[in-house]
Amino acid sequence: TARGIAATSANQAAKRVGLTRAAVYYYVKDSEDLVFQCYLRACQLTADDLVHAHEHGTDDLERIKEFVRRALAPERPQAAVVSEIAYLSDAKRAVIEAEHARNIPALESLVRAGIRAGTIRDCDAHVTAQAIFGIVQGGIHEDLRRESAAYITSLPFDGFAIGGVSVG
Repeated sequence: TARGIAATSANQAAKRVGLTRAAVYYYVKDSEDLVFQCYLRACQLTADDLVHAHEHGTDDLERIKEFVRRALAPERPQAAVVSEIAYLSDAKRAVIEAEHARNIPALESLVRAGIRAGTIRDCDAHVTAQAIFGIVQGGIHEDLRRESAAYITSLPFDGFAIGGVSVG
């Protein structure tokens, strides 16, 4: 929820997705496992979006636009924003950090390739990749995600405004 992990009970999270607390605990061991599974799924969805973008974009700029389009598409499953990693135990935190660490360089490489090809202006690829992740992870309202996807992907990619909400 927008309140963050520490301020959200398992019961509140269950209600949000239309389940009972007992149903949630059928699939996860405890609150930490729930957060871990949500973060892991978010990292996997992002990795899938990056693979799809790489396979379907005609050049690096189009690949980045395709990544943003797909990540913000209303039909895409909603994913948690990986923002409160410190909540996890060391072992689970290491898994999420490793998964997330694969996604950032994959997007950075698209930005760097676009700079080399001249389709993207010279910029800090790491900061740009982080900004794009900030954009695509922020939307929790379907109508706003649809509007954002349409608008952002119509831009000539000279820059984006960053905004979002933590969904734990």
